[in-house]
Amino acid sequence: MKRIAILAGCALLGIGGQVAAACTVGTRVQDLNGTSGGSGNGLLGDKTVCGTGINASAGDKWQEWHQTGGTLTEYALGSNPVDPTHNVGSWSVASNNTATATVTHNYGSGGSFTWSVHDNGSGSYSFCTGTSGTELVTATLLSGQQSCGF
Repeated sequence: MKRIAILAGCALLGIGGQVAAACTVGTRVQDLNGTSGGSGNGLLGDKTVCGTGINASAGDKWQEWHQTGGTLTEYALGSNPVDPTHNVGSWSVASNNTATATVTHNYGSGGSFTWSVHDNGSGSYSFCTGTSGTELVTATLLSGQQSCGF
């Protein structure tokens, strides 16, 4: 019984270590919008973020187009009249091209959320918040405005 408990504890530590590693300083993306010494649109400009919530945000999904110029548009169901694509707020970057670069999503009365973005490799990114670097969203990026397929 003790052996099973110890193995289970070790497995949980391993999983926790992987989640924590996603938000490390070494994986942090610095060129988020390309306007402060970067080239082009950086990581997020003119990209649709296909985000899936984890930890406290588990079960949530986002497909938001980060328009060049700062408008944030939810793809929703595209041209479907029941839930069409619509603007939901704005996005902005602070400290671009530095080790402390962050992106803020401002949803007006829905609140503002500031994230550091981390490269997980293989086209996957983590959006992390808080001083301890808590990972709340994993994401892939698509060029331009398009559906993430969910």
